[in-house]
Amino acid sequence: MDGDRRYLMMRADVLMGLFREMPAELRRPAMQALAASVRKRGGGSAKAYFEATGHQPQALVDTIARYSRELGWGCWHVEASSGDAIEVTVEDSPFAEGFGPSPDPVCHAIVGMLQAVGTIVFGRPASVVESCCAAQEGIDRCAFRVVPAAGDAGASPGEPRSR
Repeated sequence: MDGDRRYLMMRADVLMGLFREMPAELRRPAMQALAASVRKRGGGSAKAYFEATGHQPQALVDTIARYSRELGWGCWHVEASSGDAIEVTVEDSPFAEGFGPSPDPVCHAIVGMLQAVGTIVFGRPASVVESCCAAQEGIDRCAFRVVPAAGDAGASPGEPRSR
């Protein structure tokens, strides 16, 4: 427990195996639903961290990165953080490793958490793109770009976009 937030320890291959076992046409919507759920429910943790840091956006980003490995979400590195973008790389993503080889990015849970963090940092909905994923052949880490969402254009705040 972290306050009123209950955590669960689960093998990543069990969680991500659920998506691998799905028919291809159901996999993407299910992964998008995971991102939306993390954004909504994981956003509660992000808000609690934000309050604990004295409402300091950079401190929130640093806190999330610092605790990511401890919580089993891989090792997050904030490559750049400004008022208009946050660049994050993730080593040892449990989602990529748990899913296995994929032509497309699979770290939708991280996308959802970064949407929640970005929304707090920017003060409006954030859009997240996972530009590459360790599940993809020849890629050793995942990379994400978080920016303020552009009105109604692009992905909705529960729909990760990938290049």
